[in-house]
Amino acid sequence: MRLYSQKDVDKKALKGARIAVLGYGSQGRAHALNLSDSGFDVVVGVRKKGASWKKAKKEGLAVAEPADAAADADLIAMLVPDLAQKSLYDSVEKSLKKGATLLFAHGFNIHFKQIKPRKDLDVVLIAPKGPGDLVRRQYQQGRGVPCLIAVAQDATGKAHAKALAYAHGIGGTRGGVLDTNGRNVTLANIAPGTRDRVLARARKLGYEPNWIARSLVTRRTHMVGLVIPDLMHSFFAEVAKGVTQRFQPLGYQIVISNSEENPEAEARQIEVLLDRNVDGVIVASAQAHIRAELFRIIEKRETPYVLIDRMPSGFQGHYVGVRDEEIGMVATNHLIEQGCHRIAHLRGPAISNGSPSPAFTVRTPSVAGMC
Repeated sequence: MRLYSQKDVDKKALKGARIAVLGYGSQGRAHALNLSDSGFDVVVGVRKKGASWKKAKKEGLAVAEPADAAADADLIAMLVPDLAQKSLYDSVEKSLKKGATLLFAHGFNIHFKQIKPRKDLDVVLIAPKGPGDLVRRQYQQGRGVPCLIAVAQDATGKAHAKALAYAHGIGGTRGGVLDTNGRNVTLANIAPGTRDRVLARARKLGYEPNWIARSLVTRRTHMVGLVIPDLMHSFFAEVAKGVTQRFQPLGYQIVISNSEENPEAEARQIEVLLDRNVDGVIVASAQAHIRAELFRIIEKRETPYVLIDRMPSGFQGHYVGVRDEEIGMVATNHLIEQGCHRIAHLRGPAISNGSPSPAFTVRTPSVAGMC
C-alpha cells in the first residue's frame, strides 16, 4: 500500500477535462462543488424535473440530463446510490466517449459485476472516508478527507493518474490518498442505506460484528504494528504520537510494542504482530547492528514494513532516519565559524543511534578559550 499526497499528483492528467458528476446527493454535491472550486469544468447530470436540478443550478453549477452530461465528459463520476447505478450506467453507456474514465465512490457494482463497463473505458474508484458534508466542509477549511484509490480497469494506461488528479480536486490529497484494491473499497464502502438494512437484519437475528471474521474476508485488520525499544524515550514517544495521528484518520489502529531494548523480545513481538495479520509493521530496532533475518521474517510474510532510526548495511527497503553525523558536523562547523573553540556535546540516552557513548563528551582543540 502507498499513501499519496499533493506532491504526487500529475495535474496534467485531467487538464482541460470535462467532468460529469451524475447524482447530486451527499457525495455528488460535495464532489461537484469541490471540483468546480478547484478549477475543473464540471457538469451535474440529474433529471430535469427533479429537486437536484434546481439545487445544483442555484449553487452555480452547469446541469444537464445524465445522458447529455455523460456524452461530452472525459470523466464520469457515478455518485448515485448503489441500487440505482446499474440502470443509470445502462442509460448512458452508448453515449460515453472512447477512453473516458468511469469513476465510482463505492465499489459494490464493479466488484460484484452488476456493472460490466466497456473495455475501452478506464474504471477507477475514489472513496472518501467520510460523508459528503464533511468532504465539502473540510475542503472549504483548507483541509481534506482521506480517500482510498483503486483501479479496476486501465484502458488508456493513465487511469491511476486521472483518479489521483480527481481525488486532488475534491481535497483528498490534503488528507492523504491510500492505494488499495477494489475488493477492499467495496467492503469498506457499501452505501449507508444498504449497510444499515443489512446490520439491522443481522442484529435481529442475534449476530454481532466480529473483527476476526471480518479480517478473514477482507484480509485486512486495519491494524499497524509499531515496535520501539523504549516508549519512555522522548524520541520514540514522539514517533508513536506521529504514527498514530497519521493512521487513525484512515481508520487504522496502532498496536504499540515496547521491546525494552531486548532483541529477543523484539523478534517475538514482531512475530506476534505478523500472526495477528497486521496490515503493516514499523520497526525501530533495539539492536545496535540489526540482523538481516529480522526483516527477512517480515518479508517472508509479504507484510509491508518500514525501518526507522537504524538501518542494516546494504538494506534496500523503506527506511526513515536522521543523519546524525552530518547534522553534528554542520552544527560544529557553524560554532567554529562563530568563534567557538571548546565545544561540548550534550546528549540523552544512547538508544537512538544504536552505539553506546557517554551522556556528556567534550572535545578540546589545541586552541585555548571558551565559546
